[in-house]
Amino acid sequence: MAPHYLLILLLVFWRKECGSREIDIYAGKYIFVVLKTKAGNVMQPKISLVTIWTDEIERMKEFYNEVLGFKIKNDLGNYVEFENDGVRFAICMREVMYEYSEEFRKQAVGQAFELAFPCGSPGDVDESYFQLIARGAAPIQAPKDMPWNQRTAFFADPDGNIHEIFANL
Repeated sequence: MAPHYLLILLLVFWRKECGSREIDIYAGKYIFVVLKTKAGNVMQPKISLVTIWTDEIERMKEFYNEVLGFKIKNDLGNYVEFENDGVRFAICMREVMYEYSEEFRKQAVGQAFELAFPCGSPGDVDESYFQLIARGAAPIQAPKDMPWNQRTAFFADPDGNIHEIFANL
């Protein structure tokens, strides 16, 4: 079998296995293959890691470990990754990135993101909220039934990032 037929068979198999990719084949003297996602680039539309940037790594590490219960997977001093099912979760000192971009020197203003933690029942939201506050989380909004059919409560971490706990009603 000619080498270009093997290449085409390989590409057809690969397209079948990677269904989210489009394969454009340009034939001529040579075969050129361009691979891209449906969005037009090679980045996958999937979140793999959430990193919270901070200037107070020790306070944040203590909060996420001792108050919220995340076990530390890797502690490099200025970067701490926690055990978490699914998306990787970490905190990192802003200064780590200073040499890469001046943007990391800018102070964050306002609520830029929120982490939402599920509870098993509406009663668990109430119990969890009061436990978190007793352990040092800053209270933002006590448990309340929301119009989107969830019981929700809000609290803040030491940097002031507001997060929620919730359960479906």
